[in-house]
Amino acid sequence: MVIVEDVVITRVGEMEYLESEVVEGGSSSKVVRVVRGEELLKRKGNSLLSLPLTISHSDNAPVVGEVITSRYDYNKKAIVGDIMLFNESYKGKEISMGYLASVEKIDEDLYKLVDFVPEHVAIVNSGRCGIICKL
Repeated sequence: MVIVEDVVITRVGEMEYLESEVVEGGSSSKVVRVVRGEELLKRKGNSLLSLPLTISHSDNAPVVGEVITSRYDYNKKAIVGDIMLFNESYKGKEISMGYLASVEKIDEDLYKLVDFVPEHVAIVNSGRCGIICKL
C-alpha cells in the first residue's frame, strides 16, 4: 500500500463530452463543452472522501484504492485529495471522477455543471481533466 498526496481529482474549467453523455436523448456524434465552476467545486470540496478508486468507469470494476482526504485547493482551482493505492503500480496513471450530474444549457454546445454526486474515481488512459489529474 502507498499513499499518493495532493492528487488533483477534478478541476475548474471546460471539458468536452459527447452530447449523449450530458443530456438524455443527446447525440452520440456531437461534442459539447461542460463548464465546471469554481463555486461548485468549493462547495463540493470534501464530498469525495471515501470514494473508491477503480481500474475503469465500468460497472463492477475492481477497486484498487480509496480517496482518504478531499478538499478544494484555491491555488490549483481543483478538488485535491490523498489517495491510498492498494498496489503502487497504478502510480502515475491518469484519473477521472465518475459522477451523476445536473447541467444547465447555456447555448447550443455549452452546458454548465450545476451539481454533481460523486460515485468513484477511475484510472483511465486519457482523462478529460488532462494530465493534471493523475496519481
